[in-house]
Amino acid sequence: MSSIAYHISLLIQVSKVAKDQSDHSLSSDLLERALFTFARATNSAFATALTAGKLRLDFSMPENRELWLAAYQYIKSLIMKGTYRTALEWGKLLLSLSPEQDPYCMRLQLHLLALRGGEPQWLIDFYTSPFGVSGGKSVSGRQSKADSHITPSLALAAIQLKDGANARRYLRESMTILPWLFASLFSALNLDAPPSIWGIQARSESEKLFTELYISQCKDLWNTPEATSLLMEVAHIIPPIKADEIAVLSNDEMTLDVVRFIYLDNNPALMRLVPSALLHRENNSDSDPLPPYENTFSYPSQRLVIERGNTGQAGFNRGFDNPLAAIARLFPGFGGGGGGGGGGEGPGEAAGNEEAVNAQLRRGLEDIVRGDGNEEGPENENGAHGQGQRMPRSVAQSLLEMLGWGGSREEGGEGTAGQDGYVSDDGSASEDGEFEDAVERHDRPVGGDRR
Repeated sequence: MSSIAYHISLLIQVSKVAKDQSDHSLSSDLLERALFTFARATNSAFATALTAGKLRLDFSMPENRELWLAAYQYIKSLIMKGTYRTALEWGKLLLSLSPEQDPYCMRLQLHLLALRGGEPQWLIDFYTSPFGVSGGKSVSGRQSKADSHITPSLALAAIQLKDGANARRYLRESMTILPWLFASLFSALNLDAPPSIWGIQARSESEKLFTELYISQCKDLWNTPEATSLLMEVAHIIPPIKADEIAVLSNDEMTLDVVRFIYLDNNPALMRLVPSALLHRENNSDSDPLPPYENTFSYPSQRLVIERGNTGQAGFNRGFDNPLAAIARLFPGFGGGGGGGGGGEGPGEAAGNEEAVNAQLRRGLEDIVRGDGNEEGPENENGAHGQGQRMPRSVAQSLLEMLGWGGSREEGGEGTAGQDGYVSDDGSASEDGEFEDAVERHDRPVGGDRR
């Protein structure tokens, strides 16, 4: 098999394309190849440390983030197959790589995998340990933090273990610190909320986010006769909860790691609740979703690729919020500074002014159609000519037509098109039918007619 079949970045991206096209079998296979490539690149010391739970990887290194991304996407693939136990083991692996930082927020996912994977005892042992949610204390003794919004799952775990006493205890403690979550859960289950929690709502955007996240994950698990009856029983016997006495969950809990988790989950209802400044970062991409603020680079060219998304002139992503600026970047002579019309500002730099970008692109296309300018390409901000050949005149004319700008049409002018024609590469006008025939000939398979 060719070496490209084991190019990790390519495998991950093609896997996403396959998933978007509903080819989940191919998507999973490509992810397995990517993970296999990681495995065969390691030595025995890596495997030993991994087995002992002592392996740690630095998330700030871009090459390490590919392992997180491939493993996370594989977990999603396993969930789709219904193999929750295997997905749980992979989730434990990702958490062990950086348990303190937890860059993919596996703590917000493991409780669901454990409940669906038939591991309720592990869930209770983990989340009630000093390392878990309650910090070795009772759930109600925990400070209000983001991961406290998953403590109701401990009651579900106790229900699966047929431990009614602990199920009631976990449920009672959770209701006292998260009344807004249970009020929303009652509403989602079409149950009448009892007076103890009735009317209590989330008070901050952070509380709204983690409440909606938990309900989207675990609503179906609570929608069973055994769970709903216990929910109603406990909610009716506890005294009315005074939400004013509970500390408000700060919006600072919506960290970059949490936003990354929401982004990868790709739930529009949740994504609208996260801070847009974090979600729509300039250097975000599917190959490196919401990278950390600081990077540790292994070689100079890696720094160039990663950091150019944050620079003003060589930015890889700059200008792509404007489709016309994106079009300009796709053609030789427009990718650098100066555009096609000899202006000093390229499409990326003018991205903040949509009218300027549009005018610059139109001016450059019209110059090419008229045959004006240096054939070596426009000059960039340093006075050097752009790399590559200029855009063919026929392509420039077609773009002008497509964008509704009409092109640079001058009666009898050199290098211009008549009303029913386009300008060819050599400056001669041709009929529209010839242009369509050329496109059809280009698309027709070699050695046979189009079918």
